[in-house]
Amino acid sequence: TMENVRVIVLMGVSGSGKTTVGIALAKKIGALFTDADELHSDSNIAKMRGGTPLTDEDRQPWLERMASLVREWRAQRDTIHILACSALKHSYRDIIAGATPTTSTTTTTSTTSATTHTPPCARGESESESGSGGVVFVHLTAPFEVLEERLKQRTGHYMKSDMLRSQFAALEDPTNSAKSAKSSSEKVPGTEEAGSSREWTPSGSNQYQVVVVDVCPPVPEIVESIYTRIFGGDS
Repeated sequence: TMENVRVIVLMGVSGSGKTTVGIALAKKIGALFTDADELHSDSNIAKMRGGTPLTDEDRQPWLERMASLVREWRAQRDTIHILACSALKHSYRDIIAGATPTTSTTTTTSTTSATTHTPPCARGESESESGSGGVVFVHLTAPFEVLEERLKQRTGHYMKSDMLRSQFAALEDPTNSAKSAKSSSEKVPGTEEAGSSREWTPSGSNQYQVVVVDVCPPVPEIVESIYTRIFGGDS
């Protein structure tokens, strides 16, 4: 179930509206919003401004910082946090959600450390007490051409529209762990069943929820769709 959701990660390629939707959703549900772009190091931002794609080595400290924040957020029972982050690969989502231990886990005393891969239900624990429970990824999708046009209209953002294609190529569909990056990039985003909401099991036995949302409609409709799919019922 999604009744114990503590962290909502809005994921997707650049131009999918993660920040805009995230701020609007946070306002609607009284959540706190964080943009992962602001968690990048100065060197990473400089690379992206120059049109140089980041390597996994570049991303590792960034991913670990988000994982640390998510562990803290999951322990806050009275607050919901929204994180806007591309989270293109399965391995990135594993780290962020706590399904994979980060190299810095030894420095934390958090009781929600996610070094275990035993399903919470097997230990009689709720999802929000262990593993990656309490985390839902909302995949914001739209056709390449739509997102490309959005990026061309942006000013003051370091993501170049010609880097969008490389993001599509890197995107690993969160609703299907068996898909390769290539098959994911060849699939036109936004063609999933409109009401689809699937659970995906990452590496190990931990699970987190995945919801797929089309971002072609106006922002209020997108926010309402996310709200209904996660929390159910009318707002």
